Order: sequence, then structure tokens, then C-alpha cells
Amino acid sequence: MTTPYWNLMNSKTNYGEFPIYVKAMDAALKRWSKDEFEIDCLLKKRPLFGQDFASQSQEAFSFWNSQSCQKDLTMSTFKAICIKRLEALQRQLADFLPGGVYGGDVPEHVRDLLDTCPLTNLTGERLFGDLDYSMIKRRTASTFFHSTINMWKHNRTSNFLSTKSPTARKKLIDSVKKNGKKLKLKHKASVKETRDVIKRKIQENEQKKKEKELQFKTKIDKQLF
Repeated sequence: MTTPYWNLMNSKTNYGEFPIYVKAMDAALKRWSKDEFEIDCLLKKRPLFGQDFASQSQEAFSFWNSQSCQKDLTMSTFKAICIKRLEALQRQLADFLPGGVYGGDVPEHVRDLLDTCPLTNLTGERLFGDLDYSMIKRRTASTFFHSTINMWKHNRTSNFLSTKSPTARKKLIDSVKKNGKKLKLKHKASVKETRDVIKRKIQENEQKKKEKELQFKTKIDKQLF
């Protein structure tokens, strides 16, 4: 499961093509979260994205057929992993699923623009290091400013602009100036929405924790009295 995703992240696939693979992951993990993991993946040897970005290693299949493999334990473990991965995928990559911002068909001209945005931008701890440095260096700057600087640096936007003619370059820069305020407002709304989601998730987890503690206390009280 992990190797095909890692291979995808390190490929030349861009954001415009990414929703196809997110939907494939969503469909596969939904099947495997039930009782179809053994037949679909282990017996048919069908990896996460079919043969795209598949691992060349046969270790998992060899282990499944070995005498040391405890099949019931292995199946329950795989199923639990798939359930949690599905939850993470639907939470973190919701924008790329049907109904999300990028979940629909991507127009051809947008695909061409996204050629400058490879999926390798999604990985790499150096991005967090750069963000941390930027926040220390410019403590009063907004998150919008930090994210813009990070994107400009790692997407190599200046290199992209240098390939354009002076007229096309001026048109793109003028467009940025014109729509900058709208983008800031959109970013601000997005940040608020993200914080609300995180806050709601924390509240839900705290409520579940309280319920579990209450159930445990009730159980202990019944045993004592």
C-alpha cells in the first residue's frame, strides 16, 4: 500500500492528474476496509493503483504464503490499517475527492498550467524547515505571506515567468496584482474553515474520551458494589 503511494509522490505526476489516483485510493481502501483485502490484494496481487507505480518487491506476497504467517492476525491488522488510512485520506485529501474543489474534471488549459506543479511539492521536510525559518525571520508576517514565499520558492515561479514573453509575463503579473486581494480573502476564509474543522475534531475526541472514562467508571462501580 505504501510503496505505490510513495512512488506516485516522487513521480512527474502533477496536481491535475492527482484526483484520479486519490479516487483510486479511496475506492481500494473502501474495499479493503471490508473483507475484500485477501481476494483483491493478496490473492490477485492487485496493488493500490493497479500496475501504475506498483512495487517490484514480492515480499508481502511471499510472507502471506509462508508457514510463519498468522493469516487471521495479518488480515485483521491489514483491515485496521486500511480503515485508518481511509479516514486520513478522506480528511486530508477531501479537496481531490468527488465534491471537493479539485474533485471534478480538470480542463485541458488548467492541466497545462499545472505542469509546473509536480506532486513532489507535497513531500519533503525541507518545506517545513523553510516555513519555520520564515516565521522566525518575519515574526509579524501573515500565514498568507509565508505560504506565498514558500510556494514562489519551491514551485520556481520565477523560472516559469522567465520562459514567457515580456507581454505574457506582464499580463500574468497584472493578473496577480488585480486578484491579490480576492486571493487573500479566500485564503483567510480557508484558514478559518480549517481551524473550525480542527476545533470540532478536538471537541469530538474530548467528548469520546469523556464517554469512555464514564463507561469505565460505571463498570468499576458495578464491580465494586
